Amino acid sequence: MNTSSIITTIYSGDNLSYVSQALDSIECQIGLSEVRVYLHIDGELPQGHAEFINKNKHRFYKIIYSHENIGLARGLNKLLDIVEEDFIFRMDLDDLSTPERFQSQVNFLLANPEIDLVGSNAICIDENNSITSYRILPPNQKSILKTLPKIMPILNGTFCIRKKIIDRGLRYPDVYLTEDLAFLHAFFKHGYLAANLQEYLYKWRLDSNFFLRRNHKRSWVEFKTYISIIFDFYPLSYYYAYPIARLLIRLLPIRLAKLLYSSKLRNSLSG
Repeated sequence: MNTSSIITTIYSGDNLSYVSQALDSIECQIGLSEVRVYLHIDGELPQGHAEFINKNKHRFYKIIYSHENIGLARGLNKLLDIVEEDFIFRMDLDDLSTPERFQSQVNFLLANPEIDLVGSNAICIDENNSITSYRILPPNQKSILKTLPKIMPILNGTFCIRKKIIDRGLRYPDVYLTEDLAFLHAFFKHGYLAANLQEYLYKWRLDSNFFLRRNHKRSWVEFKTYISIIFDFYPLSYYYAYPIARLLIRLLPIRLAKLLYSSKLRNSLSG
């Protein structure tokens, strides 16, 4: 029997309204009898958050605690160490999954045993769940690898991963706020294959806090990660221009950054 799980984390800064909506979207899935939610609590929580977790603890299959904030990568790795199911989903607790998401991705992996990770297209939403734009991601291994030096070719929240590659030791590199890009770098260096379903199975929340998290330290770490990717996959190429341009864009005011995230230019880089 094929079983599925979600790994996710919560910390003191998370919006509880978003978290509640995220959990509702998980519980509204169709086609799968059970999706087990593994939660990592990253550091001490304020009273309201702690009360929310206690009230909703029945909605989680397993909860593990870190008394100090250890960051997303280390928290996810703690969950990967204990996860039991055949298919492992990522989901951030400020986003939403459509009712068909989990069944569609599991069915794809069952029908394509050579693929080890599958994502999907995404609908971008704001604080009020209003649609702001659509993200179209590259569909297959060739186009994903072509996109990797430019932008994140598979949205982290859409990941559905086979447990067997986790059992072989693949984990999230502990790099500052760039762990998902670094994970894909390690994934492809191991020779694993990925795809994106061309269905809109995920609602990705781009509120004001999303852009505030993109600070200068993160921009520099991200820049170095992209340079490492290009060195490994396209060492003699013009691709080095992309992380340089990206670093400059990261320094733009938030208002301009928002416009770029919802522009056609961003989708064109995924082609």
